[in-house]
Amino acid sequence: MSRSTVSAALGGGRRWGLRSSALAVAAVSGLMAGLVLPGVPAAVASGGATPYTMLSVNVGSDPYGVAVDGATDTIYATNGGSGTVSVIGGATNAVTATINVGTNPFGVAVDETTDTIYAANEGSGTVSVIIPLR
Repeated sequence: MSRSTVSAALGGGRRWGLRSSALAVAAVSGLMAGLVLPGVPAAVASGGATPYTMLSVNVGSDPYGVAVDGATDTIYATNGGSGTVSVIGGATNAVTATINVGTNPFGVAVDETTDTIYAANEGSGTVSVIIPLR
């Protein structure tokens, strides 16, 4: 399987680009409440510089969809090529779990009220419902 890359650019809106083996996370002061990057400034010095910091987190094959649960400081990324969802701790920016879901998971959404994650599996025509054990 080929590995792909996801990169993020945040600033007026959210844009996610694809094609690599890592998930890039951008922290913008005040934009992603609850997502803290330890030891990394949320903004760079002014003077024409863009106010964000980029990190890379290795996830599964062909990452595509990303959702942030601000209530639990957790990021979820679908990996279409590996049929999984990567769970990333917002405080550590490290993968804490990899969950098997259906074929070619594409989109992901979080219901912060019920702490439930939904992954749309394009290849199998299903939606995986993920309820974290806490």
